Amino acid sequence: MLLFGHIGIALGIFYLLNTRLKKGIDYRFLILGSLLSDIIDKPLGNIVLYGLLNNGRIIGHTLLFVIVLTVIGFYRKRILYVAAGVATHLVLDRMWGDPRTLLWPFLGDFIRRDFRFTDLIDSFYADPLNYIGEVAGIVILISLIVTHRLYLKHRIKDFLAAGQLN
Repeated sequence: MLLFGHIGIALGIFYLLNTRLKKGIDYRFLILGSLLSDIIDKPLGNIVLYGLLNNGRIIGHTLLFVIVLTVIGFYRKRILYVAAGVATHLVLDRMWGDPRTLLWPFLGDFIRRDFRFTDLIDSFYADPLNYIGEVAGIVILISLIVTHRLYLKHRIKDFLAAGQLN
């Protein structure tokens, strides 16, 4: 899944939860968390460690990463929203299919892959769930933009300043 799927589905899930729980989620940090695994792992595993791992799913795609963020989140509430976004990312990436990465370091080192940048495009087109996730994310994002009138300059400024969808 790519950008819109990760952001839109994470926002949709926590928006629905928040309508019931009324916790005042800071959606900016949730958005950051929904992308953080790839922000960390793609450059680190595919560029910095290219000759060593060639793997874009490493540290940020582990359960340990979510646990560390959650523990920090008990002291810094906004980090809890980041952890929730990362957890959503791992579910959407179906990381249970890669237990060696998900449960790192308990099952050994990260897997070395024969990665090429074109593999990102090829894997997207090869899996219909990627299309479904992207379309779902776009639909959710559009519905939130319309519902909360985020197409208005002052509304988007308010959202960027406070992270709330009112």
